[in-house]
Parts: sequence; structure tokens; C-alpha cells
Amino acid sequence: PLVLLTATVSSVERMTALALGADDVLAKPVEPVEMLLRVRWMLLTPGERGSCVGSGSVLEADEFLGDARRIVAAGPASLV
Repeated sequence: PLVLLTATVSSVERMTALALGADDVLAKPVEPVEMLLRVRWMLLTPGERGSCVGSGSVLEADEFLGDARRIVAAGPASLV
């Protein structure tokens, strides 16, 4: 996965980066949990992604953060 991290990004720059092959574009400041979740999502196979989606429920913030931390802790991710 290729994740671009930039100080600022316009929608045109974001679309250009994605069209050129970037998997995601994040603008600073980035929440560490969000960045790790996005990278973790990219590392999942399509079958694994399907099992993470579809509950249709809304989580409270604390519950979401707890789930996010468990997902991120479940496997390695490498950032460059």
C-alpha cells in the first residue's frame, strides 16, 4: 500500500494522487488511530474486508476507539 502524507491537499491533488496509484492520501494533522486503521484496512484481503463491514450499528466513541485499538493491535503494519 502507498499512503501519501502531506501538509495540505486539495481535492484535485488527492484525485491526482489516487489516479497515479496512491492507495490513500492523508493531510496533517493525522489522528494516529485513523492512519493505522486505514493502513490496516489496506492490508486486509477482500474476503477479510467483507467480514469487517455490514453490522449497520453505530458505536459510541469509546467503544469505537477500543475496537480500533484491538484491530490495529491484531496485526503488523509498516509505514514508510
